[in-house]
Amino acid sequence: TDPVLLRSFGFDQKIKVEKLPHNDSRKLFDKIMEDEKLSKECYDLVGLIPKELSGLPGVISFIAMLLKSKIDAEFWGTIKDKLTADVGESEDLGLGGLFKAFEIAYEGLKEDRCKSCLLYAALFPKEFTIPINVLVECWKAEGFLCCPAPTFLKARGDGIFVLHKLTGHYLLESCSEQYVKMPILFRRFAIRTTFPGEKVGTSFVRSGPKIDGHLKDDEWKMARRVSLIQSQLEELPVSLECGGISTLFLQLNPDLRSIKEPFFTTLKELRVLDLHSTGIQLLPSSISS
Repeated sequence: TDPVLLRSFGFDQKIKVEKLPHNDSRKLFDKIMEDEKLSKECYDLVGLIPKELSGLPGVISFIAMLLKSKIDAEFWGTIKDKLTADVGESEDLGLGGLFKAFEIAYEGLKEDRCKSCLLYAALFPKEFTIPINVLVECWKAEGFLCCPAPTFLKARGDGIFVLHKLTGHYLLESCSEQYVKMPILFRRFAIRTTFPGEKVGTSFVRSGPKIDGHLKDDEWKMARRVSLIQSQLEELPVSLECGGISTLFLQLNPDLRSIKEPFFTTLKELRVLDLHSTGIQLLPSSISS
C-alpha cells in the first residue's frame, strides 16, 4: 500500500490504494475479527488499536490476523503498548518491512537538509497538526534551509520546496493549505533516526497528554532538541549543564507556571523556544544572557 515501497518491485499496472479513514479502518479490523468471541478486555482494546495503523489496509489486516491468532487480553495489551509507544522495536510486530519503506523514502530525499527537516517534524506529538508557518520558521532558525537572505519570505520559499518533497515521498501528510502532520508509524521510525551529521541520542521527545515530560540530568546534558509538548510538565530543573540545546518545545503545558532564574544561563545555542499555552507569566532575566 505504500507508493515508495512499491517502487522497489516490478509491476504491470499502477493502482493507487488510498489510506482508509478511521471508521473504515475499524470496519476492516472488525470484518477480520467478526467470528471471534472477545472478552470485555479485548473488546475495549479494539477501539484503540486500529487508529495506530495509519489507515494502511495491509498493515491493519496483518495486525488483525496477528491478534486473531491469540485471543488473550494480556497479549493484545502488549501489542497495543508496542503500537502506541513512541519508540520501540517494530520488528517485534513483523512491521520491519514498513520500517524498510521509511528508510527507502528517507534515503530518497538525498539532501541532508531535507532529511533534517523531516526528522524535526517528528518532534511534534502523535497526530499533531503542525502549522506550516511554524514548521518553516523552526527549520529556518535551525539553519536547515537554503536562505542567503535572512528573511522569513525567502525561507518560506525554500521551506515550501522541502515540504513538497516530503509530502511527495509520503513522509508528511497535507491536512490543509496551512497544516501538515506525520503518519503515526513513520513518526515512530523518524524518532529513532539520528539527524544527519549528529551523534546518536541528541533528540528527546516526551510529548503527548499521557507522557511524563521529565528528563534525566544526563539526557539534558546530551540533548540537542527537546520536545515536552503537552506532557503534564509542571516544573523545569533549576539549573543544568545543557548548553547544546537548540530547540526547546514546552508548549501546551498549562501547569508549567514558572522557570527559575538560572535555567537559561547555559543555553547558549538555543534557537527555538516555544512557550505558548503554558502558565508562564514572566520569564527570568537569564533568557537574554
